[in-house]
Amino acid sequence: MPLKIHAGGLRYHGDVPILCYLVHKKLVEAVAYTQKSVFEAAIIFAKTEGILPAPETAHAIVDNV
Repeated sequence: MPLKIHAGGLRYHGDVPILCYLVHKKLVEAVAYTQKSVFEAAIIFAKTEGILPAPETAHAIVDNV
């Protein structure tokens, strides 16, 4: 039984060709974060900025908190 997670629209199991190319050229880095760290970052962001991010958007915040 898989773990219960909230991934929303992020549970896409394919790869986007342009993203693969950018990772291959080392122009961007692909990083995996745990759901807990993403939601913790969203809570910190909400408390400090007064903006409640959507769960999908929180993935962009986690590396910057």
